[in-house]
Amino acid sequence: MTRTILVVDDETNIRKSIQRIFRSGQYEVLTAGDGFEALDVMNQKEVGVILSDHRMPNMDGTELFTQIKDLYPKTVRIMLTGYNDVDNLTHAINNGGIYKFLTKPWEDSELIEVVESAFEIYEMEARNDELSKRLKHINEQLENSVAQQSRVLKMNIRTLQTSQDIIDSLPMSIVCFGDDGIVVEANKQACSFFGQGHALVGMPFAQVLPTEITSVISDHPGPDDFREIVITGPKTLVYAISSFESTSGASGFIFIGYEKHLNED
Repeated sequence: MTRTILVVDDETNIRKSIQRIFRSGQYEVLTAGDGFEALDVMNQKEVGVILSDHRMPNMDGTELFTQIKDLYPKTVRIMLTGYNDVDNLTHAINNGGIYKFLTKPWEDSELIEVVESAFEIYEMEARNDELSKRLKHINEQLENSVAQQSRVLKMNIRTLQTSQDIIDSLPMSIVCFGDDGIVVEANKQACSFFGQGHALVGMPFAQVLPTEITSVISDHPGPDDFREIVITGPKTLVYAISSFESTSGASGFIFIGYEKHLNED
């Protein structure tokens, strides 16, 4: 990946000198003769590191870096100065967000080391930004997925409740139990008829259903083996028995029955 450096100095020989130092294929060195030209360059090109002279006509390095800090905060800023002006340097640090100061004349090895370090910071922040974007995208996808699942769950709950209300409103007893013989579903009519109003879910079927019906279970009727049983006694009952197996793999038996009045055919 090419690293882009912008060198800002009103002295042509300084700009050319730095260009020679970073003339390897790893770097692209752009130059500007003053602060206004530098801002124009940065408006057209993404710059990772900027090296600027401190004292320049029209706009000094501190003012330039102050604007760059606001406009291009990720660009790492290095100041070149030939003066030891403590007040100006302090102002530049506070307002321009300077990463490093280098004095003129500089040691090439030191300049290379500082620029390398500046690009490491720039590239690390770029990677962090990319990771943050990916994480944000993943979080958005997760939130959308959770919201969709929540909508589906609410719809399923409403559907289940509606189904339960319909079953409870039927004028017949409906009892379902699993292969283990435990009641897993019973409507209000069944609870009233077999349990005297008490809940039947969780009870063994042998404690719920008449013996005439429980004796049929040992035959294990299949889904197409529909049994109809008529029980006479204090109450005349008609019951239908069949097995079931759901798409989720649950299986068991279902009993549907109603009380037959003596004057019915």
